[in-house]
Amino acid sequence: MLAVVSHYNARPEEQLRFLLEQLHQIRAGEAFDIRVVVNKARDIPLQLQADFPAVDFHFRENVGLNIGAWEYGWRQSPAYDAYVFLQEECLILRKNWLRAYLRRARRGRGRIVGEYMITIWMPWKEWGEENERSLAALPERLRERLDNWQVPFIMDYFARHGVEPQVTPTHMQAIVICTTRAVLEAVGGFLIGQTYRESVASELAFSQKAMALGYPIEQVSPLPFEYLLHPQYMTSRVGMRSPKLYLKAVVKRRLSPRTVQLLKPVRARLKMMLGRA
Repeated sequence: MLAVVSHYNARPEEQLRFLLEQLHQIRAGEAFDIRVVVNKARDIPLQLQADFPAVDFHFRENVGLNIGAWEYGWRQSPAYDAYVFLQEECLILRKNWLRAYLRRARRGRGRIVGEYMITIWMPWKEWGEENERSLAALPERLRERLDNWQVPFIMDYFARHGVEPQVTPTHMQAIVICTTRAVLEAVGGFLIGQTYRESVASELAFSQKAMALGYPIEQVSPLPFEYLLHPQYMTSRVGMRSPKLYLKAVVKRRLSPRTVQLLKPVRARLKMMLGRA
C-alpha cells in the first residue's frame, strides 16, 4: 500500500512536514509506504527531505496540479496493490483512517473511495444551466472559480480524451482518493490537464471513467471529512454534520444517480400533493 502526497514547492514546507509527521505518528490500521511528488515551481531543494529518510521523494515539472503529481506518483516503481492520494494540506482526524479506506476500496472489483463526493442529482444539461445562472449573478471578480465548471468545455474535454459522460456530473473531489492498482490500470490513471480549467475537468473525468467501467465511487463515511480534513472545509465541516444531512447522506449512499433521476418526477408530485393538502 502506498500513500502518494502532492507538494507544490512555491508553498512553504510546513504543511507537508505536518502531514508527514501525522502519517508517521497516527495509527493508520494498515501498513503503507509514502511517496512525495514535488511539483516544481522553483528550482530549490526540499529542506525537510533529510528529516524523513524512509519517504520516497520525486520531483517533476509543475503540470496538472495535484492530479498531475498523483498520476506521476503511482506510475513510478515499485508498484503497489493499492494507493491513497493526498494533497499536502490534508489533516488526519482519526486513527485507523487507512483501514477504513481500504476496506471500501477493495470491495468487489474495486472502488474509488474519497472523503468528499460531490453528489449532483441532475443531468449535465440542467447542471450546466444552473451554473450559468449562478455565474451571471456573481460579480465579475468572483466568476473565475465557477467559470471552470462550464459544461460545454467539460464535454469537449471528455470527447477529446474518450471519456463517456454518465447520467449526472457526480464525482469524487480530488482532495483524498483511495483505490486499487487494478482500478487505476482499468481507468487509465488520471488525465493531466495543461491548464487549471483542464485540471478541473480531469477531476470529473476520473470518476466518470470509473463509473462508466462499472467501478463505484463512494465516500468513506456517510458524512464528509470524517477521517481527513482539508483546511478549505475547516469551518463548513460542522454545518455538514446535522442529523438531516446525515439521513440525506445515507439515502445518497444507497441510491445510484440513475435511480435518483427516475425518482425525481415522483418526488415532485409528492411535493405538489403535500402543498395542496
